[in-house]
Amino acid sequence: MSDAPGTLKERLRSDLTEAIKDRDKLRSGTIRMVLTAITEAEVAGSEAIELSDQQVLDVVIREAKKRREAEAAYANAGRSELAEKERAESNVLADYLPQQLTQDEIAAIVADVSCPVEPGYPAPSRRSGPRQAQSARSLSTWWAERNARRRRRNRILLPLLLLLSLLLGVLLRSHNGRITPVGVPRVYRAEFRDRRARTG
Repeated sequence: MSDAPGTLKERLRSDLTEAIKDRDKLRSGTIRMVLTAITEAEVAGSEAIELSDQQVLDVVIREAKKRREAEAAYANAGRSELAEKERAESNVLADYLPQQLTQDEIAAIVADVSCPVEPGYPAPSRRSGPRQAQSARSLSTWWAERNARRRRRNRILLPLLLLLSLLLGVLLRSHNGRITPVGVPRVYRAEFRDRRARTG
């Protein structure tokens, strides 16, 4: 199998050669185990394949996760030396993992994913970096404008609704298709009904 220059697997092999030259046992041993895991993944099926760069990265991520879990298990068991060894190998693998996002970039991504889409809402961006920060600022502006529109609408609608409620509750009540004043005291309601019967 041939590797195109610049692939992650090619980088691992190059770094392994450098680590062996530098007699760096920790680094060379860790990279060698990862390359072995990559080879096993390539020949695991009925036919041998060549993993893509993303698939190689997935193997590295899986191996790093194994070492973090082993470190935690050894630490809980009081095996500090073994936990330290797993942590050191995990640090070696961290050089081949994607750069971690900053807190601001994570907040911007969460805002893109969780906010409802409404007219005027800024289009989400899935890229990290300055564009995410710009997206977060656009979101804040949109949210402020949305709340301002709601406040203006409420200032108009609420008084109208209150006035309508008062008119319906105080002045009128529908009874058998006729309009009867609600404000008539109970002692006069019988007389009101009799008059209405005579005139009807």
